[in-house]
Amino acid sequence: MVNALWGVFYFKDPAPKSRAALMTILGVIIATLAGLVLGNLGLLESMYEITLRSK
Repeated sequence: MVNALWGVFYFKDPAPKSRAALMTILGVIIATLAGLVLGNLGLLESMYEITLRSK
């Protein structure tokens, strides 16, 4: 993701504000959101885990 943004804004390939650059940025946003969701799946499972106390 960093490499894609670096290419657009530093090397200007594809040209910033072009359709290809906007599609690249959209892809970076989607990949970031997907990574956040997949990374937090384990946290969601443990949050709803029910522990039984035995006496």
